[in-house]
Order: sequence, then C-alpha cells, then structure tokens
Amino acid sequence: MAEAWQFPPEVIDAIRRHHSPPFTNPTVELDAVALANVVAKTIATGLGAEGLNFDVDPGSYRRLGVDFSTFGRVCLQTETSLREVMRAHGVVL
Repeated sequence: MAEAWQFPPEVIDAIRRHHSPPFTNPTVELDAVALANVVAKTIATGLGAEGLNFDVDPGSYRRLGVDFSTFGRVCLQTETSLREVMRAHGVVL
C-alpha cells in the first residue's frame, strides 16, 4: 500500500523492516515506525498478524530520545487524538 501511495523509499523500507529487530542499519524512519507500532498495540488499536509481539530494538528508544515517561505521554496523546477522530466520524465509543 505504501508503494501504491508512493510513500518515500525510506518510509517503505521502515514499514518492511519494523518487525525484525534488532535492526541492522537503523534509520530514524525505521525507529519511528517500530515505536509507532508499539504505541498502537499499547493502546489496543494495532493488533495485526503478529498479535501482541512488543519486540522492539532497544536502541530505537535511545536513538529517538524516548524514555518511559515520554512513551507514556505519546500513548496517552495518541489515544486521545484517536478518540477525537472517531467521534468526529460518528464512531460510537
């Protein structure tokens, strides 16, 4: 889908590789996609084929400067924003 929508090559690569930690040649895009996947699972919206696999390259957190508090805030803000979008589209919570 990312290719069909002509996403940048770096994003396509990150989507392809984000389930295969530890990462060789990590990029900021790869780290961001991997952590976004964990955020989605943490707030119970991203259970794909891999289920509850929360395996992430530990370096991703460090490279992006994300500590436990920051991760928690990102999860909370993401969930809040998702609920706002759902309400705007008439999705009953």
